[in-house]
Amino acid sequence: LRRVLGYLLLVLALAIYFSPKRQLWYAAETALKPYGVVLSGEFVSDSGFSLELEKGMLYYDDLEIAKLGDVSITSFLLFSAVSVAPFSFSDEMQQFLPGTVEEIKVYHSIIDPLHVNIRAEGEFGKLEGAVSLTDHDVNLSLMPSAALLTQKPLWLNELKKQTSGAYTYELAY
Repeated sequence: LRRVLGYLLLVLALAIYFSPKRQLWYAAETALKPYGVVLSGEFVSDSGFSLELEKGMLYYDDLEIAKLGDVSITSFLLFSAVSVAPFSFSDEMQQFLPGTVEEIKVYHSIIDPLHVNIRAEGEFGKLEGAVSLTDHDVNLSLMPSAALLTQKPLWLNELKKQTSGAYTYELAY
């Protein structure tokens, strides 16, 4: 039984390692294009257990949204994660979302299979949240930085302020 389990884990690890990650990435780009989401100018490399993207530009409906630093996409079947670091908004977006984002992490685990978790940290403060796959809702909690509170962007008024100083955002989709 141990030997069979060991071989099964080896086969799964080899399947992940040798999977065509670049082709899957290009298929994902093609699938996002009808929604107006385009990532261009990125350098794509397969690093075994993860897919690495470097220096991409994110566009939505031909509007430049952000300049991406390094993007890492990792999946071990039981745990999947996407990490972007750093992330700076374009000049057009600076009035809505100021500064840079040090890191954004989106991850999903078999331990909590019904939620996709989000964490981000940057000049705006700290953001944590979850997307419920069964209830079809998004819950985000933002602990704003002093710089963001000084700037007071219009979108901050749309969030609910909590007594702890955090701002929450809830959306059903």
